[in-house]
Amino acid sequence: MPTIKKMKKECITKTAELIKVGYDVGQFVEIYSVCFDPHKNMPLRTIQKITTIDDEPRLLAPSNDWLVHPGIGNVNINRGFTCQHDNETCCYEKTYMANPRYFIHGLAKKAAFIDFLNVVPSWRNCANSSQEATWEDVDRILENVISGNSIYVWTGAHTFEDINGVSIPRYLYKVVKSEAEEFDPMAIIRVNSPTPTEKDILCTTIDLESLVIYDSSPVLTKYTYACDFLDFLVELDLEKEDFEI
Repeated sequence: MPTIKKMKKECITKTAELIKVGYDVGQFVEIYSVCFDPHKNMPLRTIQKITTIDDEPRLLAPSNDWLVHPGIGNVNINRGFTCQHDNETCCYEKTYMANPRYFIHGLAKKAAFIDFLNVVPSWRNCANSSQEATWEDVDRILENVISGNSIYVWTGAHTFEDINGVSIPRYLYKVVKSEAEEFDPMAIIRVNSPTPTEKDILCTTIDLESLVIYDSSPVLTKYTYACDFLDFLVELDLEKEDFEI
């Protein structure tokens, strides 16, 4: 079974702690790491290294397949997952931070199914919504960027809002950095809200066309956009050191 290793180290905020997820095989083998905020009852960010993609689609596990690690998460706090069915729209779905498709081996995939540590509420668009791109589209764009590169991916949740008594992140993001430094770090932000506005465009957007290599790639839309990395840090008040390999 996957296990965790608490690092007894703050991350991003004073209330969040760094936790590594992996397996104890005589020594601890890390699969990915999480910055988890017990006060928000969800992760602020995950970090994983990706070398290839599992082409088989993976749906979220049924609720009885999720593992709950003792001492992690509070089952009595509503996390805002309002989607009840796969085809339901206009609701918040339970969404991975560290995507199991980025892990090839079965044991590594299993480690992605630790509840509380690896899920956030993600807005599922309504029909004819101005928020056309989905969080899954961001992952698909990322897959094209990989294209044989070994990369690090930071997946985060930011700017938590109280929505009907539940803490929901207004922004979800991914930062991608090549291990070989073949391209500058890039950031993709998705406005995680049913009511995005012009104020949610936090930076001068950049074109990813040179990195997206397949004709079938999703297209970024107004409220799912790529930022210059330094602009991204400034607008979300994050530190460059938080994204060091």
